[in-house]
Amino acid sequence: MDLVVRIWKDPVWSKLIATVIGASSTAVWAHVEGYLTLATVQHAASAAYDLLTTDYPYQPWRIVVGTVAAAAIGAWMMRLRMQKRIDAAYEAVEYPQQPSSEAKPASPATYLTDVLFGFRWRWKIAAKSGDVYGMKLYCPECDYELQPAAFDYPYGGGAVCECDNCHYKQGIGSDDPALFMNKAKLEAERRWRTGEWKEQRADRS
Repeated sequence: MDLVVRIWKDPVWSKLIATVIGASSTAVWAHVEGYLTLATVQHAASAAYDLLTTDYPYQPWRIVVGTVAAAAIGAWMMRLRMQKRIDAAYEAVEYPQQPSSEAKPASPATYLTDVLFGFRWRWKIAAKSGDVYGMKLYCPECDYELQPAAFDYPYGGGAVCECDNCHYKQGIGSDDPALFMNKAKLEAERRWRTGEWKEQRADRS
């Protein structure tokens, strides 16, 4: 503790620590789009600087407070950024550009659902072009519709999707739900285009 006190009282080290904390917070903010304004960041930085530079009889607690605060803010901002990506992924597969009026939707007897990459998917498809749109994600065990909140991000791994109803859990092989959903869309279109879905249906019958 005496060593920490001496380091913090040293003018060079104290400024260096404050600079690192401020730079880390700014770097995290730079990855978050649309959630914070420059004015908000400047205000937070000013308040943090005032806290760090005010004279107190005993100062080591500033390191702990500053580090914990920076880590908490960084985690919160990264979570917001990831949630934004999840919402964008769902919008991309549920509300894409609709097919042209000339392209009539396929009949219900055709290829409108399949199990892809460990999950049940349902969608609409344009009969002529084979464009898949309006995709929704379901649990393959209980058929419960999975929402954006079902995605979780365990430390050190890719995203995992868990069913709130039966707790079926499956990794998606990526930390970006948008890429995963687009991959499922392309696979559905491939199976429709090649007729592979008919062979699979015949095998099951």
